[in-house]
Amino acid sequence: MATEAFYKTNINQDTLIRGPARLIIAGATIPMPDNLSDVVNLTAGGATPLWAVNTTGGFSDLGSTKTGVTFETNNTEETLDVDQILGDIAVMPTNWEASAGTQLADTSLEHMALAWEGKFTAEAVSPDGPRFRMSFGQPTRYKERKLIAIHQKDNGLLRGYFFRKVTRAAQASAITHNKTGEQISIPIRFRCLPDTSIADVDERFFFVLDQVGAVV
Repeated sequence: MATEAFYKTNINQDTLIRGPARLIIAGATIPMPDNLSDVVNLTAGGATPLWAVNTTGGFSDLGSTKTGVTFETNNTEETLDVDQILGDIAVMPTNWEASAGTQLADTSLEHMALAWEGKFTAEAVSPDGPRFRMSFGQPTRYKERKLIAIHQKDNGLLRGYFFRKVTRAAQASAITHNKTGEQISIPIRFRCLPDTSIADVDERFFFVLDQVGAVV
């Protein structure tokens, strides 16, 4: 058997993925989307968000990002043993966690308030004229939200990550005004919380949808 035949793998544009993701956020009271078509307009090639058409959709686009969007899962575990066996006899998970992180290149005050758990207001009338205002203080609770990330593959099909419940995760987040170097971006990380209203424990954090064919 030829070496190249032995090492042949079943890879294609569906499984070899590289490229940015589009972050979409919604309030905790917005119904959880079940489909990619609930979030993006698939009839327009998957590039037009529904909120651009339906302003009552409740979704917001977080704009451009830097350093990519990273999804991470982790867990802790404990082992079980007995005196009669020289080794562990079982292992069980004790905690599960998931998170998503990026840097927001669109450094609006609204995004700054999101990353820093601040308060954003739009003031139509002020001594300065129309303006935006962001304040930062000592909130006693995190706001809960829904988070969705959509990636468009080279073949035009979409992959979507749907996080049921997220809050801001503790992270040092700084911006620097300087005459040289990179443009300002806002680091942000979201902690995923389990949605205990979901009976199936395997569904409580998030789910991923992968388009494998165009909408007919």
